[in-house]
Amino acid sequence: MNPSDMIMNFKRWLKPRALDMSANFWTAMPGHNSVPTYDFNTVTLLDTSLASENSGDHIIMSYAGKVVEELFPESKFEHLKTHDWDWDIERAKKNSLKIVGGTNLISPDVEGFHNPLALPILRLPAYRHSVALLGVGMRFEPGRSQTITPFTSKLLHYVLDPRILHSVRDEQTKQQLAAVGIRNVANTACVTMWNLTPEFNKTIPVSKSENVLTTVTDYRKDPEADRFMLSMLLRKYRHVHAWIQADEDREYITELMGADSGISFIGHDLRELNEFLDEHPHIDYVGTRLHCGVHCLNHRIRSLIIIVDNRAREIHRDTGLPAIERDELRDRLESFIDDDRETRITIPLSEIRRWKQQFLKLK
Repeated sequence: MNPSDMIMNFKRWLKPRALDMSANFWTAMPGHNSVPTYDFNTVTLLDTSLASENSGDHIIMSYAGKVVEELFPESKFEHLKTHDWDWDIERAKKNSLKIVGGTNLISPDVEGFHNPLALPILRLPAYRHSVALLGVGMRFEPGRSQTITPFTSKLLHYVLDPRILHSVRDEQTKQQLAAVGIRNVANTACVTMWNLTPEFNKTIPVSKSENVLTTVTDYRKDPEADRFMLSMLLRKYRHVHAWIQADEDREYITELMGADSGISFIGHDLRELNEFLDEHPHIDYVGTRLHCGVHCLNHRIRSLIIIVDNRAREIHRDTGLPAIERDELRDRLESFIDDDRETRITIPLSEIRRWKQQFLKLK
């Protein structure tokens, strides 16, 4: 093992233990159950795109940021990292509402090196009862328990504001939190979907386009299924474009299809994807990247997400998001491409409204 890996493994080992010591210390102090009175001159956005190499996080934050700015038009915003600890986190203000912007940020096992939410260690009370969830989901990994551990439960109860209705992206996350006594939770779907109302869905084309945008997922590889999908797209569409949501996706597509496949690549940056979508309004989307697909739907693009993990599966189950399982590709992909189909997504508008309106009472 090289020195950098040794340091990384040590940090992973140390962080949950330091948090445990910090939580035990501060919960023993008088007044640890008190809730802050917020100063809304500044609102803290726990920004899941900072220090993230995954452009999907940037998609989520582009929508979350707009929602928060609409809720607090006169506030200044402080952005803090969620994926990686730094000293700015230790300087977080106690009386600032902290809104977590989406992604699968809740881990069932913080102590098992799987805590994607960076928290202050020296000044943990700065986060006490002052965190609000916005479209957040649970992180589930194959082969690992999905049950929230006692320490993770204690930490969630410590940081989440008990007065606030928290927004989660799917029913499974809501049920898992309820199982550890956190019941002030609404299933609002992912914040990226909040514009997909029945009226908006009617503006999305029902018929196949001549060209298609696709994605693959480097960390959820299935060479046989992914090759079948890309080959089908090359056969069915005049031009196939691939957005590289993570840098490794380009290499994976080349491994699957060869350097001369005819697939053209769009750069990793979200700005490049947005420019492409603006220049190609009449196009389909078929791919494994969930948030690219939802982003395309917001651009009135006929879309189909190939399910590769629980995120798309749970959202599809809750909302009717157009999606099929990866193992259904051979039976269903061709008809999904060729047949006319309406986009029929049902988002929980009343729960979204409840989540937004509560902040009017707090201000």
